[in-house]
Amino acid sequence: MPDNKYRQAVVIIHGIGEQRPMSTLRGFVFSLLNYERRNDESRKIQEWIKPDRISKSYELRKISVAGVENVRSTTHFYEYHWAANMRDSRSKHVYKWLWSLMTRDLSSSPFRIRVLRSICVIALLCWILFGLLPLLYFLLISSYPMVSNLVIKWVIWTFLPLVLLHKVMPNILIGYIGDAARYLSGDVDNIAQREIIRENGIAFLKNLHKSGGYDRIILAGHSLGSVIAYDLITYLWIDFNKSIKLKPKTVNKEDTEITETQKETANENWHSELDYSEEKISKLSAISQAGLNLQKEPENVTYFEEYRRCQDEFRHEISQGQKGWLISDLITMGCPLTHGDLLMADSEQHFRQMKEERQYPTCPPSKDSPPKNKKIDDILPEDYFVYENISKEKLLNHATPFFATRWSNIFYEADLIGGPLKDQFGPGILDIPVDHEDAGFKKCKKFKKWFHDKSPGSHNHYWADQSERATIMKEKESRAIEKIYQAMRLADLTERVLTSMQSSPKSKA
Repeated sequence: MPDNKYRQAVVIIHGIGEQRPMSTLRGFVFSLLNYERRNDESRKIQEWIKPDRISKSYELRKISVAGVENVRSTTHFYEYHWAANMRDSRSKHVYKWLWSLMTRDLSSSPFRIRVLRSICVIALLCWILFGLLPLLYFLLISSYPMVSNLVIKWVIWTFLPLVLLHKVMPNILIGYIGDAARYLSGDVDNIAQREIIRENGIAFLKNLHKSGGYDRIILAGHSLGSVIAYDLITYLWIDFNKSIKLKPKTVNKEDTEITETQKETANENWHSELDYSEEKISKLSAISQAGLNLQKEPENVTYFEEYRRCQDEFRHEISQGQKGWLISDLITMGCPLTHGDLLMADSEQHFRQMKEERQYPTCPPSKDSPPKNKKIDDILPEDYFVYENISKEKLLNHATPFFATRWSNIFYEADLIGGPLKDQFGPGILDIPVDHEDAGFKKCKKFKKWFHDKSPGSHNHYWADQSERATIMKEKESRAIEKIYQAMRLADLTERVLTSMQSSPKSKA
């Protein structure tokens, strides 16, 4: 009997390029479903393509998959399609962005990035040395006839690469790199597109929360889509964090003089506010202490597991039976944030400063200064992550979404774009390296596996575009698919047990 009592939503966010609506969703979903039933030929998974009433887009559909008893809850898969909002990119956007990267200090960047930059610099120098300088010599200094075949050929071969780059490569430069150049750069020309993508994504996630139909939401992003997913969680939490009341509001004469615009209240898009309770404070205290412990000893496995466990418990506490925060997991695949100090700041020091100032949330969150009105012995773990507003209410600060959301990151070692995230965004992230499956290559298996494991092309092989149940474990992407499925915890019955403990039977009817 299918388990349809509990529901979970999965939102996949596609990467760069002219992605067609639903193309990412289909390959991603059926790779996971075929992996789920890989060993059971008799198991039939019921799935339906239904209207997407959350995004309100006529181009998109949701894939609804019936639950399987003792295996997985009913799951609805959605796609957040942002490519339609990244238009009017020009070559100048790409060249400007690439030049800024080429002239940056890459001493702290991965070796492969430094090698790539070196290759580009050598190519440019070769063009200048063997193409441009001899041509200038012929034109300005030499008495060699201007109309000679040699000069004409030299002109052609000198400027042919520029013509090809400008005329033949625009689909690659603009259609693919252009997306990254515009979203990852805070240049004035890019702000409007970035705002639209984020606003539409936030509205989509709010609609999912307000639908009242889900016990948890999983947000997954590939390539640039993983950066967008990170941003959506960051900005959605800014709306939500003020709905968590950690101390009863104090009413006195001074409060009556505070205008409504000065008060910090919960965003009206959320169902309700969480009232103060000792139990909620204890959960917050536990996750705060676990985060502080992990920051002190980032390599301590016990502290890491404790922090992940506390994340689950705190998220269940503030989910408030489908009325609060429901995003339980962020899954990033081939995530460019591994180069966060290169792509999101002017320097490594600037990037570190942005994290300390809590403009970029980390996992665990960066701690704030302790309260000045407390003695050192009286400071509680949560005091590093809360603040008191003008109405004397204690609120969880805006940079703590990863107290409630677990972050798992999957990457190929050879992926130039993706990589590990712990060093950039905190030791609370689960970094999961994968390689390719031998059976995915029919001929020259060892060589092809070695080539794909070492090739930058692995960035596009985190799931199979076309897959079958019987052959899913023979696909070269099978190991990545397995890790994605496990990281999402689609079959984690603990989720439903914990949820049922928090909700009354009536709310699940």
